[in-house]
Amino acid sequence: MVPDPRELDRLTIDLAGQGHGGIVARSSDDFYTSASQLNRPDRARTMGEGWETQRRRGPGHDYVLFRLAFAGVVRRIVVDTAHFKYNASAAVALYGCARDPCPPEDSPAWLPLLSRTRLQPDTRHMFPAETAQPVSAVRLDAFPDGGLSRVRLLGSITAEARRAAGYRWFNSLPAPQAIDCLATAGIPVTLATEIAGQRPLLANQPAGLHTGTGDGGADAYRLLAGMLEGNPR
Repeated sequence: MVPDPRELDRLTIDLAGQGHGGIVARSSDDFYTSASQLNRPDRARTMGEGWETQRRRGPGHDYVLFRLAFAGVVRRIVVDTAHFKYNASAAVALYGCARDPCPPEDSPAWLPLLSRTRLQPDTRHMFPAETAQPVSAVRLDAFPDGGLSRVRLLGSITAEARRAAGYRWFNSLPAPQAIDCLATAGIPVTLATEIAGQRPLLANQPAGLHTGTGDGGADAYRLLAGMLEGNPR
């Protein structure tokens, strides 16, 4: 599924959420339950709906890498240990990176989002992010091991990511739906049909579309760019 980014304009969203296209790229251990449950949109009902790893008795710690649905600025971090009463992670630290694909977990490219912070069992924690730099991937380190129910990375999409998402979404639509979206935005059907037929569109293309200047062509450029590229904050 390619999400419609128009629904996200000017909003603070869970950048890692499955509902928007975020994924758990990899994790160190899924011995009991998978880390892929951490970014589900619901609340965990039991410990089995969270992430639980094998208990560590030696050095080291567990980790999870999230590939964000959209590159953006993480502003608040939610770490939920609901239902983990005796085996919750004792502490977490989070790091972000703007590189795509995301680097290995031990790369120096990771920037701190949250310094190592103690957690309470069976508790929903909320922390401010420690950097305002845009990131496209986030690594969570769990000490000494994984015992978490949900993770939320709340923030805003960058203008560049919103633009890329708009073109990816529009280019993926069936032709009738693409024409309908353009017409609903106020573009005459004749021009909408012509624009839909020129896909795939590129991010630098709207001003160069051969829709002409008559019959609403100039307005079509503005409406198309607003639909695909969004409205800046």
